[in-house]
Amino acid sequence: MKSNKAIFILFLLLGFAIFSNSLNGDFIHDDLIVLSHSFFSEPKKIFNFFSEPYFEDFHQAGLYRPLTQISFAVNFLVGSSPLNFHLTNVLLHIINSFLIFLFLKRLTGKHNLPIIAALLFLVLPIHVEAVASIVGRAELLSFLFGILTLLLWFDLRYIFSAIILLLALLSKESAVAVIALIFLFNRHYKRNWNFLFWHLGALTVYFALRIAVLGRHAFYPKVEFIFNPLAYVSFFERFFTSLKILVLYIFKIFAPYRLSADYSYDQIPIVTNLFSSPLALMGLAFLCLMVWVGYRIFWIRGYSVLDWVLLFFFLPYLVISNLFFPTGTIMAERLMYFPSLGVLMVPAVFIEQLFKASRQLSLAILLILLAVYGFITVSQNRVWVSREALLADIFKKSPDSVVAKTEYGIL
Repeated sequence: MKSNKAIFILFLLLGFAIFSNSLNGDFIHDDLIVLSHSFFSEPKKIFNFFSEPYFEDFHQAGLYRPLTQISFAVNFLVGSSPLNFHLTNVLLHIINSFLIFLFLKRLTGKHNLPIIAALLFLVLPIHVEAVASIVGRAELLSFLFGILTLLLWFDLRYIFSAIILLLALLSKESAVAVIALIFLFNRHYKRNWNFLFWHLGALTVYFALRIAVLGRHAFYPKVEFIFNPLAYVSFFERFFTSLKILVLYIFKIFAPYRLSADYSYDQIPIVTNLFSSPLALMGLAFLCLMVWVGYRIFWIRGYSVLDWVLLFFFLPYLVISNLFFPTGTIMAERLMYFPSLGVLMVPAVFIEQLFKASRQLSLAILLILLAVYGFITVSQNRVWVSREALLADIFKKSPDSVVAKTEYGIL
């Protein structure tokens, strides 16, 4: 217990050291749309968000995240300064990183591997959009409740696990991936299926609320062409382009080069021929590998590195991938908040194994990674401080995006 407290203090200090320069950011980008809801000025209506779509009077977007909206309402009760919104996001990210440590420690019975993975998650540059952007709160909350759902499930506390799952879903719809994770864990540990009654019950309550508020848009949202042109091309063009984007995501997690807040229309060319895109072919190979690992994990006990990638990267990624159905955006770095954990398990396992052979070398590699990623994260935080800084950076990093050109031209 004392060890856990010391580790949490370490995470707290490191987290604020890395993200402190994001605390003075303004309300910018999507913050201005989401936080303009009229209910935020009426504290008595805080629970009315359960009957409202995420974007006020715009059911067509198909977004229902009342718990995230309630968290914003609580921030407004404290004060209208952006500081307390940003402070909440940073604290949530630190807590999430610590929960990763607790969860992996519970799952593996190890100590070094969980702390390595959690530290890398804490400083990872691709998480800047989810943490420094106030509306990234949806990613932070759904992850928080998703990990708590898994922890409670492991402790056989199925009722509480199901309740927390409902909170995850009410924070962001992509939390449905947690059901798939629990299903695979249950198959691996050969438990009975009693939990299904409670967890499917939570899923039923969520979809009942979602349908009641969004109507037909609960399953058929209106996708804007400018933000996701993949919704307006053929199935194979969408599939091939999504395979390419899959590889781009993995690359940006490991090597965070030219991180951008915008990848909308014309920034990512549509792949019309699979064999004309090396990245799409790499994505197809990765997809086949994950299908094979998914089949294998049903029959072999114990976790290899590939099993980690499947469980914590690919399953959450499928929900936002555009591989089988179009989502609201073609690509966004904030969407990698949950999936990045699976990819991080690769260097985490490598460093943990190296630790057995050479402590000094493994610690040196870990410290170098933390320093490099931390430096990039601190630099990227500055992008989200003001509208001017963000739009200038988007235009620089995504020069072909019609949105980037238009917004920067207006600026």
